[in-house]
Amino acid sequence: MRTIFSLLVLAGAVWLGADEALQAQEKSAASLLRVQPRGSLRYTSDGAGFDPYVHFEGFLPLDQQPGRNLTFLDGRLLLSTDNGTFSGNVVLAHRVMF
Repeated sequence: MRTIFSLLVLAGAVWLGADEALQAQEKSAASLLRVQPRGSLRYTSDGAGFDPYVHFEGFLPLDQQPGRNLTFLDGRLLLSTDNGTFSGNVVLAHRVMF
């Protein structure tokens, strides 16, 4: 009887350890899903039907629950190097994973 009890205690300890390892693995996977801010700056020279311009683009996550949802700001700014004209856009969006 004592041997059976010892085996049950040992099995419970192994199961609890496996549960903790699984939780740590899930947290690690969630951190890999975390979206990072990014930006870029480019120059495009003139070509067939295109004026040369400078292009700045940025992506900024405002709020996120990794693997569940993401609220972000996405923006672009274009500057024509021929005549100095500015144009661009800004998007505020929310994405949900089902």
